[in-house]
Amino acid sequence: MAARPGSPDRAQQIAAEVSSGQGDDEHANERTDKVRERARAGGNAGMSQISERDASGGRGSRARLKVTQTRSTISHIARNRATIKALGLHGIGSTSIVPDNDATRGMVRQVRFLVTVEEIGEKAKQ
Repeated sequence: MAARPGSPDRAQQIAAEVSSGQGDDEHANERTDKVRERARAGGNAGMSQISERDASGGRGSRARLKVTQTRSTISHIARNRATIKALGLHGIGSTSIVPDNDATRGMVRQVRFLVTVEEIGEKAKQ
């Protein structure tokens, strides 16, 4: 008789399959092993390729932007609310320091009417 889903017998059966490597997808274990081997060898471990250029988008390694939310996202489209959240802002007066690169500058540009921006880092000091 097969164990019912959610019964202790079924949980023990699943645990036995997992520990013996006989799960539903045996190929997943092989793929995981290959990824671990590449990680040990210093490869990118199956992760997508990341550009070798400077992470700050060519504007200097220490350049940052200080973004402060000055207006509410109420009555604004969901896309603007999501951009504010992605910038790390949580409400009026909250401040977040983000890297100065093309991606974050584009995000700030999309919600420029809701935020104020200051450049900080090496560029601002010079």
